[in-house]
Amino acid sequence: MRNSTRIAILLAMITSIASYGQYTFPDCFDAYDQANAPFTQGAQVSSDSVNYEAKYWVDTPPPGEAWNNLGPCGDASGVLGQAFPEKRKVIGYMPTWQSSYDFADYDPSKLSHVIVSFLDFKAVDVGDVYDNMDYTSDDFVTDIVFSEKSVTAVDSLLTHSTTNLLSTSHAADTKVMVAVGGAIDYGFLWLMTRYYNDDQKITEIAQLMVDYVESRGIDGIDLDMECWWIDNSINKTVDEGGRIRGSNFGAPDDGPHVAGIGITNLARKIKELKPDIILSSVVFGTGWYGNNYDEAMAEYLDWIGIFTYDLTGSWDETPFGPHGALRKLPLNSYPSQTADNPIYSAEEILEYWMGIATPVWNHDGGFDIERNKLCIGAPFYGYDFSTPKPNGGNGYEFEKYADIVAKYPDAPISYDPLSPGDFNGHTDQGGEILYYETPMRIREKMKFVYDYGHQGIIIWELTTDLHPTHQYSLLNNIADENDIQCTEANLCDTLSVDSQDQGDDEVKLYFNDSSIHYDFTQLLNHPQSMEVFDLTGRRITTQKITDAKGYFSFSSSNGIYIVKGETFSKLIHVH
Repeated sequence: MRNSTRIAILLAMITSIASYGQYTFPDCFDAYDQANAPFTQGAQVSSDSVNYEAKYWVDTPPPGEAWNNLGPCGDASGVLGQAFPEKRKVIGYMPTWQSSYDFADYDPSKLSHVIVSFLDFKAVDVGDVYDNMDYTSDDFVTDIVFSEKSVTAVDSLLTHSTTNLLSTSHAADTKVMVAVGGAIDYGFLWLMTRYYNDDQKITEIAQLMVDYVESRGIDGIDLDMECWWIDNSINKTVDEGGRIRGSNFGAPDDGPHVAGIGITNLARKIKELKPDIILSSVVFGTGWYGNNYDEAMAEYLDWIGIFTYDLTGSWDETPFGPHGALRKLPLNSYPSQTADNPIYSAEEILEYWMGIATPVWNHDGGFDIERNKLCIGAPFYGYDFSTPKPNGGNGYEFEKYADIVAKYPDAPISYDPLSPGDFNGHTDQGGEILYYETPMRIREKMKFVYDYGHQGIIIWELTTDLHPTHQYSLLNNIADENDIQCTEANLCDTLSVDSQDQGDDEVKLYFNDSSIHYDFTQLLNHPQSMEVFDLTGRRITTQKITDAKGYFSFSSSNGIYIVKGETFSKLIHVH
């Protein structure tokens, strides 16, 4: 093999050229001191990194009805914890029920984690009938086992010859997890409610999950506690929302729901049994159901994914507007959008989970989770507000992002004129009133989690996207932006190109007619994929290769690019 020089691209030398924002707070007033009480109207003090102003004469410490909460103060790291110090996670959910999805299109290289959904204990789904359908009974769940139906579905997705999700993901160094629970697993809610403080039962449930992970060779568990709502088919007649966790009037904190405590105890036990497991949880964003969770769970979780979608569209009196907005929307931007019927955004939901939200009737500012534990959500679907859900269902019909683009090819660049920033997808065509995620907005979300120090983005869900090579694929855009932001933040490893890599002489590459042409016929085992990088180390495209000789289109500006395969690295000139 011939000698040649090593070309090293030092990404650490690349500095950020743009700044989108960060958490900044005013200086703190003098700390509250009981020795100075009482305080008169207008007196200003700080307590626990929050500034307060007295509404009137007061001799008790803040918070409380006598104090106006003026918001957080001091250094952001002291208030919110350190920013996440690594490349951001891209976490995609893969449901078991999308039988029409072509797994040849699955590209794990754009993900850090894939979560197969769902394992369940007793999902109450259409057509599923059990011996005991009474949620209020003492034996609604008799045996601590996953339902056979869900185990079969998850196992098939992991290892069936037509999917090969587990081996394909691991080959791309993408971690594989399984979600337990979901929107119809009332058995999980029942177990956590019934046995939240029963160490023997919690241990049994935790061991079941650990055994599943170890027996399948997967990497982790996602705890998905939902089902807080009514379901008359199983005699669950109480909606468990609206819990009070303090308030702007100084109301007492009722504490988390017992099932929320159960999740914390379960997470603790799982980590005791298997310390190296990846463990996460997803939560509702706003206080109605969000108040049920226990913030102590964060100690045992690698991340918390927040449902920053379905913020409109999923109830009958919903305002028509974006259901996964990133930035706050001015009040009265949309018909029916009021203080009592708002359209929330990821920005204010993050504030709630970090404990810096404006106090309202059912919470005094939110939880106290450090920003580096939090991931926001990206919906790969939209809502059609022209079509109510059939058969008395709440809210409006959802549509897959891929189906929206198939009908309206300009949808990915059709933005809502009522929203700031031109990020929120909106189109009024064909009699439909659609709001949805866009490539631009998902890129803005990735910029946001870098600028504001959060851990990453969760995706619901992967099968509703366009083909991953499509220019308007949401996953393609989020992965591309992740590479850009990681490079600019100096968090990515140095990319090196060594022409002495094995197989270098046997690989032929050249650029012609807007395509990269390759010839691996001299290699015994030709590479199964190729990645193309620019000279900053930013990945331009990833191509799966199934033959020894061929070409693929390559649309980019003139210059020098790096093509890396399994056994080689080469430079090509695009002109």
